Amino acid sequence: MDAMDGIRRMRWVRWVPLVVTPVLLLASTYPGRFHVSPLYWVLSLLAAAIFAVGERRPLATSLALSVIGGVLLAQEAWGMSGLVPYLAVIALLDLAARGRDGRSIALGTAVWAAAVVLHAVTDPYGRSGAAQLAVQVLAYVGLPLAAGLYLRSRIQLAHQDRLRIAAELTGAQQTERAALARELHDLVAHHMAAIIMRVGVARTRTPDGESKAVLDDVHATASEALGNIRSLLTAIRADQVGSPTEIADVRGELLSAVERTRAAGFAVTDSIELDDDALDAIGSLTLVRVTQEALTNVMKHAAPGSAVELRIAQTPTEVIAQVHSDLSGTPQRGSGHGLDGMSERARLAGGVLDAGPQDGGWSVRLVVPTQEARR
Repeated sequence: MDAMDGIRRMRWVRWVPLVVTPVLLLASTYPGRFHVSPLYWVLSLLAAAIFAVGERRPLATSLALSVIGGVLLAQEAWGMSGLVPYLAVIALLDLAARGRDGRSIALGTAVWAAAVVLHAVTDPYGRSGAAQLAVQVLAYVGLPLAAGLYLRSRIQLAHQDRLRIAAELTGAQQTERAALARELHDLVAHHMAAIIMRVGVARTRTPDGESKAVLDDVHATASEALGNIRSLLTAIRADQVGSPTEIADVRGELLSAVERTRAAGFAVTDSIELDDDALDAIGSLTLVRVTQEALTNVMKHAAPGSAVELRIAQTPTEVIAQVHSDLSGTPQRGSGHGLDGMSERARLAGGVLDAGPQDGGWSVRLVVPTQEARR
């Protein structure tokens, strides 16, 4: 929970003065000796009410309480009733923490400081010297101002952190979308090339002139489309190294990832129950990439020698993959190759990814719809 969240959760505190103020005023009433004046009562309750409802306008609240506090300081007070004017101290702290800009904070500070100084130099019960005046200004103005500015800096840092996390999450999603788009375009280009080749063969073996004309048109259109796809691939892969291709052997890719993890010193057990045609191209890519990334995270975060288990099971409607390890730490979010990236890839493939602590370790679980379920 950051500073701003803490302030929001403490909203109920603003209503406390409405309850406490009457108690203070009643406790300061001594029959036959001192009574709180009606004006003091009215102004005190007004100050408490303004503070309670003034959350959205910290400058107006601070100015109002400074003026009311200045009037109350000029009134005769006894006992705990003398605490009421200093509600303006809390209002100044709130203004310094949440005020719109430096000018509003400066204005609120100046008005309350003027009220404190005016009371100090006109107090009929004892004029304040320079040292006493400085102490009062420091205590009633300087300290709340400093505390409010500190809270303000914390709020700003928390806001910057939220923006950074949001930007990293967006970047992870965009990276995964771009990677999936590149792979999808590769697949389309591959199949288009196969279509063009077969149409070209059919053109040479078709004696009928009308059919040949149709095939010529299909061949020309498909060739143009393939050229456009290759141009697009060149553009979207301009900053990439390597060329993602269709995964022909899903099981082989999965076993290769398992072997790499074993070679890194981990005790990996695997159970892969998957038909060759269970997933379409995107589902296969998603299964392989997420499994590879989950095992990579194990190698990054788990101690060498840790037990790792890969289970892949198939039902008529979905393929379920789970990587479980004795991983004590939580993989960090915010990386294009982390949990956010895996989640985005799963979502784009029509699946879902869950990751979190399980059975004393860390588990990543992917569910992807089968090719049959997509039809």
